[in-house]
Amino acid sequence: MKYERQPNKPDWYRSDDTKLYRAATSGSSPFNEWYEFDDRAEAVEHFADQTETDQFCWIGGEIFHLEDLEYDEVIEGFVRIKGVKPADLDEVVQSVSRF
Repeated sequence: MKYERQPNKPDWYRSDDTKLYRAATSGSSPFNEWYEFDDRAEAVEHFADQTETDQFCWIGGEIFHLEDLEYDEVIEGFVRIKGVKPADLDEVVQSVSRF
């Protein structure tokens, strides 16, 4: 994984077609965030600890919208509903950014 917090796009951003790129930006803010991941699994692992919010939840190696999950009182936790797709990584990035 590569990460930079800076106003402008780093030289390495979108330089490799085999990588996964995400960014959280607001104009030329010094708090713009730039990410490069090897794949979705690496991105999900990176954001797993940061997404325990009122919007997302990490379950079984993926990140889901809380609204797409059910709470199971027996296990005292959220469970995935069959057919629900993982959250879009752009939404996850925006949720953990300063913007």
